[in-house]
Amino acid sequence: MGAALLGAIGCASAIPSTEESPAPPAAAESAHCGNLVFPATALENRTRVDRLDERDAAVAATAVDDLGEPLALDAAAGWFLVVSDDDTLAFLRPADPAFEAPYELVALHRDLSGRGGADAVWRLSGRGACTPRADIGDRNDADVSLDPARPPSSDATTVHLLVTENACHGGEDAEGRVEVVELVETAETIALTIGVRPDTSHDAWTCPGHPATPFAVELSAPIGDRTLVDAGLVPARPLHD
Repeated sequence: MGAALLGAIGCASAIPSTEESPAPPAAAESAHCGNLVFPATALENRTRVDRLDERDAAVAATAVDDLGEPLALDAAAGWFLVVSDDDTLAFLRPADPAFEAPYELVALHRDLSGRGGADAVWRLSGRGACTPRADIGDRNDADVSLDPARPPSSDATTVHLLVTENACHGGEDAEGRVEVVELVETAETIALTIGVRPDTSHDAWTCPGHPATPFAVELSAPIGDRTLVDAGLVPARPLHD
């Protein structure tokens, strides 16, 4: 549900004169959590669980986890629908502030190995943290923050970042593989979308965790009082250290 939004590699135009300001970066059309893709508008125009159609409401009301315990996908708990198609239902709810991500996710898939049609069995296929991100094509997602050792200043034309790849890489950083997927500078914001080119030198990587990679982005004009924004998140949010 919802088409993938592919980021074009490269930089946006430089800030023009005050006679003409560039348009702000377009909002992402779709977002994803892992392999689950959904319309970005589902995060704002929320379909609460108590407003589902008959089929979706019945599945949500009877959904259980792998141990047969009810998932309690009710409106009072804040759950809302983000995907509804023939074989998939997915729900999000705002997470507790102490949680590792802004949302919790539950995804259900119709089991095609047994009964079909209205009597199909729906099973839990995914559950956990969800930080919605823009689709950046074949690049790996990354957590991006300002480098606290080199904070931005108003007269600087370089932004120093720390980039942590969200894919296994054997405990190694992403040196040489970090890329600017999109950079849009306006009079008010500097919107950065950062990705990491996959390392295909191994068939598989272990996941012991890896360090952040320092990465510098050159701007067309000094930062000034503009807000630095991580446009790889949906919705985009200000960068911080």
